[in-house]
Amino acid sequence: MTEQSIYRHLRELREAFDRPERPERPAWPEISHGQLLMMMSPKKQHQLVAHRLRLQLESQLGADLVLMAQTDMEDAALGVLRVPDLVVIDEEEAVAEGDAIDPRRAHLVIEIVSRSNRPTTTKASCGTIRPWASRTG
Repeated sequence: MTEQSIYRHLRELREAFDRPERPERPAWPEISHGQLLMMMSPKKQHQLVAHRLRLQLESQLGADLVLMAQTDMEDAALGVLRVPDLVVIDEEEAVAEGDAIDPRRAHLVIEIVSRSNRPTTTKASCGTIRPWASRTG
C-alpha cells in the first residue's frame, strides 16, 4: 500500500466513527504518519486557556480574518489531518469548498498542550508542524 492509500483508508475509517455526544467537545481522531491519533478530551483548564486566547485574539483580528476552534486542518498530500485548538484564517478560506482548512492558508495555529496530554500532543504535533511551517506563495 502507498502512503496515500493508507491515508485515504484512515480518513474513511475516521469518518466511520460515531459523532460525539457533546458536539462542543469533539473527539475525532487525528491522522499522522499512517496512524490514527486519539487525544484525551480537553479538561476545563485547557478550555479556559483556549477561551482566554480566543477573546484576546478576536479583538485584534481584521474584518477579513476568522478565528476558528477545533476545526479539521488537512494536507492529504502529506497524509496529515490535525484538529488544532485555534486557527486564524482568511474568511475566504472559511467559505471555500471542502471540509478542512488548508494548513498553508492559516495565519496562526494554536495547539494548547495540557499537562495530562503533553507527551502525546508534543510528539504528534512536532512531527507534522514543520512541513506546514514554511508558507508558499
